[in-house]
Parts: sequence; C-alpha cells; structure tokens
Amino acid sequence: MSPGSLPSLAAPPTTAAAASPTPAPAPTHLIVVCCHGIWLGGPSAGHDEAEWLIAPFQAGETPTFVRHIEEGVRAHADDVANSVLVFSGAATRPETRLSEAQSYANVAAQNAYFGHLPSSSSFPSSPSSSSSSSHDGALPTTTTILLEERALDSFSNVLFSMTLFRARVGAWPASLTVVGHAFKRPRMEMHVAAVGFPAARTRHVGVDPPGVGRLLLLASASPSASPSAAAAAAAARRGADANEDGVLQRRPQQHQQEGQEWEDHPVLRGIRNAEREWREDPHGRGESLAGKRRGRNAWAAWQGVFEREVTDRGGLETVGEGEAERLVDEARRPWL
Repeated sequence: MSPGSLPSLAAPPTTAAAASPTPAPAPTHLIVVCCHGIWLGGPSAGHDEAEWLIAPFQAGETPTFVRHIEEGVRAHADDVANSVLVFSGAATRPETRLSEAQSYANVAAQNAYFGHLPSSSSFPSSPSSSSSSSHDGALPTTTTILLEERALDSFSNVLFSMTLFRARVGAWPASLTVVGHAFKRPRMEMHVAAVGFPAARTRHVGVDPPGVGRLLLLASASPSASPSAAAAAAAARRGADANEDGVLQRRPQQHQQEGQEWEDHPVLRGIRNAEREWREDPHGRGESLAGKRRGRNAWAAWQGVFEREVTDRGGLETVGEGEAERLVDEARRPWL
C-alpha cells in the first residue's frame, strides 16, 4: 500500500460517533513513531528478534522497537479523539517491499494494540486501506493510524509525517509528539526547529536500547564531556528508568572516573557524529546525509516533500522537485 491509498481523515470513521448528526472535529495532534527496522511476521508478534530485518549494529534492539510501537499506541489512546498516529519509515531493505511503517503497524495489530486500544476489528478500515495486495504480511490500517512509507532518516520522519497529516486531515497539526530513542532527542529537536514547528507544541517520548542510557550518563560525568553528550544524557534521564543498571546509585567520583573511560565509546562517537552532521546541515541537503538516504532507498520511494499526487500543499512553500525539493527557508510556515 502506498500512503496515497489511505482514506482521507476529512471523512469521519464509520463508528457510532460518526453516525452522529454532528461530525467529529478533525484531529489536531500528530503522533509520529520513528521506525528503525522491519518485522517480517511470525508467531512471536515481534518479540523474537529472529523475525526482524535489522542491521548488525542493531542486535538486541528489537525489544526497544516494540516499546516505541507501544508508546506510540499509548499516546494515541490517551488522546484518541484528537490524535492521528503515524508510523514513519520507508521500505529500506532489498529483501522485501514491506515498509518499516507497515511492519510496525503489523506489530501493533498482532499485539492487540497492547491493550490500549480496541482490537483491530473495532477500527474502521476500507478495502483501499488494506495493503495485503502490495505488502507481504500486511494488515489493514485505520483512519486514525496511518503509514508514512517514504521517510529514510529522522528529519524525513518529522517532515513527511507532517505533510501526510496535512494531506489526510486537511489542516496542519497544532501539536506534535515524537516517539523514538531518548538519546536522539537533541537531534529531533534540531529537526523540529529546521522544519519550523514550535518547540513549545512538541513533546518527545524516548526509550533507549539496553545500556545506551547508562553509557550516556557515564560519559556525561566526564569533566570534558561535550554539550551534546550532556544534552543526550539529560534526554536519556527523561526517557528511561533512572535506575537503569543502577547507574544513578553510584558515587559521583565513580561516575567521573567511568565518564572519562566511556566518553569515547563507539556508540557515543556515532551519536555525536550524527548530531554534528545535522547541526551543520539542518535539512539534510548535503551529499553526506543525502547519500545516506539514497543508500537506504531500496525501492525508490518518492522523496518530494509531499506525496507525488498531492496538489493542495496547505500554504507550505517549497522549491525543486522529488529528491531536490526543499522548504523555502525564509517563508512563513502555515502552521504558525
């Protein structure tokens, strides 16, 4: 299924509320779950890592991906009358056309929405919203749980989910919740600022892979810790269990010694390097970040700011087309 096959949110779902003479108000809250892998299906409903297509460096992280899915569903359930949940991620692997977004939606459905929402049979869907004809093992989505199947990096997770929301709802979101890794919060804040969405109307829900929060906390204890390391550690504190691995129960002197030892850990170097790249290239237009997107685009997903068939752009000014399309920096954003 392409995102363009999903039903428009301008038409209320076919529930008891939709039968009311007064149509339900359009949603204003966009919840984005940033996807990182592809669940191929299987008896464990995503809880067995052997059922996933992931990169070697992601070994051990699939329980975190499932947590991201659940946190997105929970956020949607907490504001179900006013929110749209978007799973965001393209088909990034040559082994399957299944997108990261569709696979995450499948995990949610196979886990009965973790008890936070009614079963999938209670959700409205239409034949056009079922992707079984175009995706391996796909399950139907709904008019309030949508797929953004073009994003190839975290900046696109934010921007493409916003333009999908505009295309389906007919208005821009008034508030934004981003669900993903806690350590990426500084990076996501850069993306939100680059797009021009107000930070005051943005919420971050972060869950880190095992041990990453501990590394960040240890590294931030070093006297030479960089501001980005300290910011990522603060994000990890907000997004994770404060007693992960007992790290916050250690003596300050022990934190400092271990911080000096761990500050140059390869994982932390990767986090710092990614933040540096995005700080220097906020829209990802340079060859390094654009090249990474091309390398992930296994099935040639359209990379324009909006889906290819969208003509009403809601006042958002862009220049270029396809991969070369970008926001006009100095233009006023229509959601302000």
